[in-house]
Amino acid sequence: MISRVLVLLLLMSALFGVSSTGLSALISKGDPEVVDFDRQVRPILAHYCLPCHGNDGEARKKGLRLDDPESATALRDLNLRDLNLRDLNLRDLNIPAISPGHPENSLALLRISDDDDPMPPDGRERPSVEEIEILTRWVEQGGSPTPS
Repeated sequence: MISRVLVLLLLMSALFGVSSTGLSALISKGDPEVVDFDRQVRPILAHYCLPCHGNDGEARKKGLRLDDPESATALRDLNLRDLNLRDLNLRDLNIPAISPGHPENSLALLRISDDDDPMPPDGRERPSVEEIEILTRWVEQGGSPTPS
């Protein structure tokens, strides 16, 4: 249910220009502590994301590299059929996997929170609520896919 809410918030933001500040407040539940990329984010990405979205070209899915800033922040086709929202009858949208400063517009966060079409797929272990909160705060704080 939460995943559908996140997707609907994204759609509202994209289609109606809803304030990203208001949406960030709804999505973020973590404290304002600065997220340490190497200590907190890199292990989460390495465990759940980089096996399919890392530097191994043979294993890479959808041409997405979350360890490369250009690839991670590039606009991606959001095929609404993939998110089980066919009934909304909307055209495909383009959003980045990571939208620095805007977790509500970050496809990676939407997908890891999506119970209908989860990432990682195929019943693999998914990030915990705490890990998702860390990733959300990291994106809010600029979401640099490499340490600053």
